[in-house]
Amino acid sequence: MDLDGVGLRNRRHTVWGVLHIFIAAVTCCLLPIAQCLLPIAVQTAEAAQILNGTLTNIHGVVKIQRAGSGIERPASSGSSVGPGDAVITGPSGSATIKFDHGQIELDNATRVTLLRCMSSRDEAFAELALSDGAVTALINMERGKELWFDIITPTERARGQGRKKSETRLTVSHRAGGTTVTDSEVGRWEYQPIIVTDLPPAVQAALNNNPKAAEMMKTYIDTTLSQTALTAYEVTTNSGAPDIGAVVQPEKISVAETTPTPAVVPPVAIPAPEPPAPLPPPAPAPTPPPEPQTPEPPAAVIVPPLSLTVTPHKGKGAVMSSSSTVTSAGPK
Repeated sequence: MDLDGVGLRNRRHTVWGVLHIFIAAVTCCLLPIAQCLLPIAVQTAEAAQILNGTLTNIHGVVKIQRAGSGIERPASSGSSVGPGDAVITGPSGSATIKFDHGQIELDNATRVTLLRCMSSRDEAFAELALSDGAVTALINMERGKELWFDIITPTERARGQGRKKSETRLTVSHRAGGTTVTDSEVGRWEYQPIIVTDLPPAVQAALNNNPKAAEMMKTYIDTTLSQTALTAYEVTTNSGAPDIGAVVQPEKISVAETTPTPAVVPPVAIPAPEPPAPLPPPAPAPTPPPEPQTPEPPAAVIVPPLSLTVTPHKGKGAVMSSSSTVTSAGPK
């Protein structure tokens, strides 16, 4: 009988038995821990979702300007609109943007740009920039989930909240540089003035109808609604809609970063000014032409008085001779 072979087989069975017991023990210990960590891992892996809307009830001229595009194209009923897109109604146009948690009704001559729109486990919210016109927001309440709308104008922000199974309505109008707000239920909406320059540059451009707003909005949305940002928001979800400036934006530069530090300039000796060069002598005044001279009249010639002497001669008549006097003699 081969005793060495029998011993080797026994040792192998012993090792496998010990391994089986160890694996079973480890499995029994780790399985409850894995079951506890699995929901957390699944929740952490899930990110908040980008919230899109659908255009309905289109009347008159309605256009869409997509994020990153400078062209406004005609809109049709059923068109999808998402963050960064702008919806524009004509002078007689109107439309409605429907979301899962409510809708936005656009009046005529209105321009609305969708900003951050997200839906998470605990809440859903949408931000809109109203540069011109009027909109009416309607929130459909749900139990167990907070619903928000932020409507931002160049002068004010209106934030609506819904928690109960009912509806709340708000009309925001921004025309001629002023904002008016009409609330259907007091306490469901919050209002606060804003300073446009405190907002991200892309939002400023949208509120000011800047021609480069669509291009800037594309970069802004890609940053604030990136997969990393959506995951971080889902994990750190807090009660209440996030503030528009809460997300880090690379294109937003603080005033301190844009203000250069003045350089220290050493004093420079300023040389004394040189005396001015002597002025050339003034040119001689032109000689006026001689005045025409009036010829003097010739001096009067004084003729002494003449005397004529007439001397009669016989048979010859009279002979005249000059003298100082004139006498006449009779015949002699």
